[in-house]
Amino acid sequence: MNRTTENETKDPYRLKLHLTPPAGWLNDPNGLCQYNGTYHAFYQYVPENALGKGRKCWGHAVSSNLIHWKDEGIFLEPDRPFDRDGVYSGCALTDENGIHLFYTGNVKEEGDYDYIYEGRQAAQVLVETKDGSRAGEKRLLLTNDDYPKDCTLHVRDPKVWKENGRYHMVLGARKNSDQGAVLLYDSADMVTWEYVGEMSTKNPFGYMWECPDCFEMEDAAFLSICPQGLPRGEFQNQNIYQSGYVRLKEGIARPQMMEAEAFTEWDKGFDFYAPQTFTDEQGRRILIGWMGLPDIEGEYSNPTVGDGWQHALTLPREITYEAGRLCQRPVEELKRLRRNEREVKTGETSVLSEGIYEVEIDKIEINQKDINQKDINGMEPASCHICFNQDLVLDYQDGVFSMKFLNRTGAGRTVRRAEINSLEDIRIIMDTSAIEVYVNQGSTVFTSRYYPASGESRVVIDCEKSRIRLWDLESV
Repeated sequence: MNRTTENETKDPYRLKLHLTPPAGWLNDPNGLCQYNGTYHAFYQYVPENALGKGRKCWGHAVSSNLIHWKDEGIFLEPDRPFDRDGVYSGCALTDENGIHLFYTGNVKEEGDYDYIYEGRQAAQVLVETKDGSRAGEKRLLLTNDDYPKDCTLHVRDPKVWKENGRYHMVLGARKNSDQGAVLLYDSADMVTWEYVGEMSTKNPFGYMWECPDCFEMEDAAFLSICPQGLPRGEFQNQNIYQSGYVRLKEGIARPQMMEAEAFTEWDKGFDFYAPQTFTDEQGRRILIGWMGLPDIEGEYSNPTVGDGWQHALTLPREITYEAGRLCQRPVEELKRLRRNEREVKTGETSVLSEGIYEVEIDKIEINQKDINQKDINGMEPASCHICFNQDLVLDYQDGVFSMKFLNRTGAGRTVRRAEINSLEDIRIIMDTSAIEVYVNQGSTVFTSRYYPASGESRVVIDCEKSRIRLWDLESV
């Protein structure tokens, strides 16, 4: 028999592993950093409204280990003329003087405006804090007059880093031609900024690029962006908006043209957007994304709105560069939560009393060549099939990995797919009302919210020539 607290009974979908808002609406992760041993996660936050309608603030949480987070309340709120309609997304830069936070201040002028070409002010702002406990004075850095004339008023989401003694900033932008771009600025002191040029594509690749992030891995440079307006397909760009990365040929601090074909999606699931990366004090590149999407009303939803909150941040993921591709894996610290390891046989039903657990399937031997050969011989093609509570299915067959909801537990979510030549391993982390799936050492990832009935969880895994292990996970 399940043992639940009174709060869990009232709020059965409250997540136990993921960072969620105490109440209200959460979206983009902001200001991710580690300073003097403490991890800081700021995030877009509307405390009064679970639908995101209200004052856009920065919430704040801290952690010593990336798994146990302490809520620190509101850190920044709109209280100046240049951010009166919202403290929008931004980043953190740390040095010996403390944490330097950069964000976009949003202003919507009163009147009949479209807020794309007229009626909006988008300011870039700097706030400094010694240790993340108290914000200093807000300093206005850039205004509409500082952006190229061929840009609309949609310029936002600063990411700042230091390289070769100078500071660099990228901003997401929408050009007048309805083409997405990233604007690049340069500074000697973090206060006075000079426009350097843009990163874009020869042909339009979406009308707006949000949440830009530049970084290097080994000898390769990357730009992470969230393009809006891409055509949706069966295997690519399945969500309304996308998040992905492009390898940069000219380095991270230089204007350049890129090939749209080089864009690789970070995540193939239903609920992933606005990722941000940072380097921690161990030298790891860590990524955290928003477990949600904007503008999905009418497509799918989140029942937690009825409990007064909505959305979460993904688990922290370490990024590695392997065989020409960026891979994502949950940070190693999360393995400390594993309890009660057991190995199960293929086709066997596993019963878990709590909705917080981990599944790892490795030593899988299914590849496209085997599939084709079996088809030729008239045999059943090799496959891997995982069913949760008879309502969520993960399936690999004929070179396609899919996540499919069979009933209303997806709250409108249906199916997402990825083409994968061979299947080697799968790692799944389930957290009450969220699932993260890492395929082939995290070279392909699926993230989604999931709303099963409360009670025991039943998992059936049919995957020949594999080793299957399960763990209960300790709630944090």
